[in-house]
Amino acid sequence: MRCKCYEGTYQSTGYCWQPRHGSNTETLIEKVLHGAEEGNTITKKIILNELDIAPCQACITCQKASECIQKDDIMGVVEMMQYS
Repeated sequence: MRCKCYEGTYQSTGYCWQPRHGSNTETLIEKVLHGAEEGNTITKKIILNELDIAPCQACITCQKASECIQKDDIMGVVEMMQYS
């Protein structure tokens, strides 16, 4: 998962961890993002439960190398957070 970032534009990302599609939380996130789109904002909804995100192993590699040693989807989520 990679972020396409556009300089000079506003971006909003909605994060949903609900395991069930169509949940109240997901519906609310979609409505908020729809409102942002009406204001010419680029939006993206991320269903975290569908991503491969491993738990932290407390190895402290990220503090030394500024990147997680685990090869999962979390770095894409972090990138999206930085540009939202």
